[in-house]
Amino acid sequence: MRMFLNCELADIGGLGNYSWYIINVDWRTWYKAERHPDTQVIVYQCKWDTHGSTCAQWIEGTIREIRIHLRKEHGIQGQVKDGIQCKWSGCAEEYKYGSIPRHVTTHLKVTFRCSNCDTQFPRDDRIRNHCRIVEECANAESVTVAGPGGRLIRMSSYGV
Repeated sequence: MRMFLNCELADIGGLGNYSWYIINVDWRTWYKAERHPDTQVIVYQCKWDTHGSTCAQWIEGTIREIRIHLRKEHGIQGQVKDGIQCKWSGCAEEYKYGSIPRHVTTHLKVTFRCSNCDTQFPRDDRIRNHCRIVEECANAESVTVAGPGGRLIRMSSYGV
């Protein structure tokens, strides 16, 4: 179910300027932003090309939310090893169905930083491997670093 959300969107890493927008988000994103105001909800505009135009719905940049969005909004389904063509604007690479959400995070330029040594990794599995093999980072946390297109949602105090 899609919802329209009246909120402020902040440019991540910018001057902290907020602008009011009414954006199209999934109900789970709305619920998270509304019910958990202390949680940072960062969204990206979907650029999956469907019939010659991009989706433009705002989605969270997590692998789970990307997978759900692609399945529900774009009908992307299959077995883990099935070949699926990426239809993100400007991309036509083919990946396994199970790898498409992780690939989309590369389009979003989401990275993962080691909380101990500050090394950044392009994928979450790479930082997990880093923490496993680097003794000093064994207890480090993976910190998600938003990509340049990410926007932080701040809920409005009034409804639409």
